[in-house]
Amino acid sequence: TLRAIPDLLFELDADGYYIDVFANEESQLARPKEELIGKRVDEVLNIDAATTARAAISSAVEHGSDYGRTICLELDDGKHWFELSATRKAPEADGSFHVLVLSRDITQRREVEQALLKAKEASIQAERDKHVLSIFDAAPVALTFVRGEQIALVNRRFVELFGYQESDISRLEAWWLSAYPDPSYRAWVQKTWQSAIERASHAGGTVESLEYEVTCKDGRKLPLLIGGQIVENGLIATFTDISPLKAAESAMKRAKEEADAAS
Repeated sequence: TLRAIPDLLFELDADGYYIDVFANEESQLARPKEELIGKRVDEVLNIDAATTARAAISSAVEHGSDYGRTICLELDDGKHWFELSATRKAPEADGSFHVLVLSRDITQRREVEQALLKAKEASIQAERDKHVLSIFDAAPVALTFVRGEQIALVNRRFVELFGYQESDISRLEAWWLSAYPDPSYRAWVQKTWQSAIERASHAGGTVESLEYEVTCKDGRKLPLLIGGQIVENGLIATFTDISPLKAAESAMKRAKEEADAAS
């Protein structure tokens, strides 16, 4: 009989007043049984739960049944989620309708569902991050990802261009010292770069590409355009090697000088 039902069972009228309550676990009730009888759901439940309960009752009165709505209640041992199943009873003697509402505690099920959802989202994010990292590493231009004072990532082209491994320049301080060994030039680069970042922070986050000369690990000096993009949790810096352009300019200049000399 009713004692065998593990869930909560309520009889309510069409206006949402409690007529009767059947509960083997009264700790799951929003209030003790004697305080529920004669009260309306709005007087007992929080506004969201009361609104949902009233909607389930109205739907059951109109259509005969209503299933699947959920409410959340704050009980003594924390939040509990309940799934409501409402069924209209046969008309009362005065022609009015009562509704039986079965309230099933689905807290554990919901917690499992939420845990699975979070795991799925984490998996999707991990796949997305993996995809982004593969694009970052395969980019034809040298890239670094800077977070605070840490150089968190360098791509394959960066290593090929400069010879520095990620472990060589994991901190910005190491990069400044290695890439710009001359103190006075290093000070100029740091000041110019910081000014470019400050301008970018007020103009969409794009750091203007400016020409700098970087000292590679083997001692070569490379002319580059260095810029970047401020992102949510750091900065992506781009390094474009313009040494071929410089070489072409020098060759054209020499050719012109030789042509002028010949004439």
